[in-house]
Amino acid sequence: MNILFIVGTLTGGGAERVCASVANGLLKRGHNITILTSKRSELDYYIEPSIEIIISKNLENHSIISRLYNKYKHFRLVRNIIKHNNIDVVVNILNYQLLASILAVKTSGRKIIFSDHNSYERPQDAPMIKSQRIAKFYESRLCDLTTVLTNRDKEILLAKGRKNVKVMPNPLFLPISKKNNSKEKIILAVGRLDVWYVKGFDLLIKAWGSLCNDYPEWQLKIIGNGTEKSLNLLLQIAKENKAKRILIQNFTNDIAEEYSNSEIFVLCSRYEGFGLVLIEAMSQHCACIACDFSNRQKDIITDGVDGLICDNNNLESLKEKIRLVLSNKELRENLQKHSSDNLNRFSEDNIAFEWETTLNSLFNKKN
Repeated sequence: MNILFIVGTLTGGGAERVCASVANGLLKRGHNITILTSKRSELDYYIEPSIEIIISKNLENHSIISRLYNKYKHFRLVRNIIKHNNIDVVVNILNYQLLASILAVKTSGRKIIFSDHNSYERPQDAPMIKSQRIAKFYESRLCDLTTVLTNRDKEILLAKGRKNVKVMPNPLFLPISKKNNSKEKIILAVGRLDVWYVKGFDLLIKAWGSLCNDYPEWQLKIIGNGTEKSLNLLLQIAKENKAKRILIQNFTNDIAEEYSNSEIFVLCSRYEGFGLVLIEAMSQHCACIACDFSNRQKDIITDGVDGLICDNNNLESLKEKIRLVLSNKELRENLQKHSSDNLNRFSEDNIAFEWETTLNSLFNKKN
């Protein structure tokens, strides 16, 4: 099968990383892969050399005329790629030029999948922007299939009359550790510092501020890229809440070692589409605590078996679960022991197979 992936960039985000992984996986399964993106850099995720990458240069200003021109240019380019590479199906990641992609695909008589990587509901204090809402709930109706990350998101779309919806979890990029290495007394959190409110780092710092005096041998570590302004804001929150032994540092390429060294991992997001960092931490045998956003993280964790679930955006619930894991060594070690028991379903090979099966069924429906 000849497959075209369309993604805004190949750098720095979870959806972009998934695009690279699935493209590489499908290539290994014998498919021909092309990727259309708007920019590349030395920081791009690894792409197999035999995958053709096409760069679309867009106008940088944000006038109405330039936006319309970029959409028209994208439409023409996608049509040309479909014709030149004999593309069978297009996979649009997130909503990059989604409507123009749909028009190009449909006028070429091909099929298109909208692969979404964000939740279909948000808290009231962090609403979805208009362009996202239009793409997710309206433009995507024109696609042959929409993939979502969790069962909860599928439920939302089915309730709105959608039929062609498939749950497609993100793949796990780290190898599952075969043994529980010696760990340090570290509570770890990972995520972009510039979206600290979404990631709930303020809640985590406040919870730790009320616990740190009771557990003087432990420290809190937050890892993620961000501006100096974001860093200073989090440090100010730590100061105001008397949070001691807290380390905030830039993201590292050796994130597996950070997971491996840490006893506890906390996903404290106010909302989260899935939680790549959660399954990464579980693969390295952290005792994981996840704030559950409308049952999405329950797709990953079985509460009390391979991790703990706490109420979303609830400081007291978060504090209670952290205290429970800190004070109960037997529980902590049991969660670490069983953290990776159910992760094979997220392996890159299994997710690539799921994609292949999904693509085949898209064509078999008509045959």
